[in-house]
Amino acid sequence: MANDSMFLSLVDFQTIQQGVEDENILIDVIGEVADLEHLQTVLCSGKERKKIEFSLTDLDGRRIACCLWGKFAESIEANCNAAGGDTVICLLRFVKVGTYRDEIQISNSYDASQIFFNPPIMETEAFLKRVLIMPLVYNADNFITLQEAISLDCINLQPTSAGVLA
Repeated sequence: MANDSMFLSLVDFQTIQQGVEDENILIDVIGEVADLEHLQTVLCSGKERKKIEFSLTDLDGRRIACCLWGKFAESIEANCNAAGGDTVICLLRFVKVGTYRDEIQISNSYDASQIFFNPPIMETEAFLKRVLIMPLVYNADNFITLQEAISLDCINLQPTSAGVLA
């Protein structure tokens, strides 16, 4: 995908997962933030550094592991916390592809990388439209998205007499 307004050259997750990308070339990726872990302080080469791990999910549901360091880790934690439970779309620019514990992973490249949250580009709109049109299901107490229901393993697709999914 290319977006002329930001001069993006987005690499799709399938290409990354197939190991096609050169680990020496910085790339751009976009996805919905998922599985955000807590910010950690770890010792690296005798210095304390902030680190956070999470996944990005593309429009096809593919996930890619991510690990951000330093100010990038702090930034994603702050933005996701500020969003509450709302969807956060993250554009990572000039990031590197690597392998950690036999898993392909995206990581920032020192201060060369850039991070944007819900950037005003058409790719973000595609993610947000997908979230808005997801059907709702009823879970005894309230409405939740189908995606939440599946992840919580609380979905039962048996119609009731009122036609509501229970």
